[in-house]
Amino acid sequence: MFWRVSGFTQPSPVEAALDRPNCTLEDLLPEDDLVQEVKSLNSRVLEFLSRPEAVSGLVRHLVAPPTPDADQGQALRLPFAACEVLCCEV
Repeated sequence: MFWRVSGFTQPSPVEAALDRPNCTLEDLLPEDDLVQEVKSLNSRVLEFLSRPEAVSGLVRHLVAPPTPDADQGQALRLPFAACEVLCCEV
């Protein structure tokens, strides 16, 4: 299997975001692979998302209306991503 051969793996953008020293929830939520990483039980992602400030941020994105100056795409995408992460069965 090609994807199992070492040296040919694509690094996840979620892992790259977690490698940054000041990674925030807002850095992770726009990533397309976030839900996949959560469902695959990526320990680094789960550890980050289980922090109290991350959980409160996920809930905040669900219940708080977007700010008037927010980008329309992000205003819709971030609450949807937060909902998907919270609803994952892990």
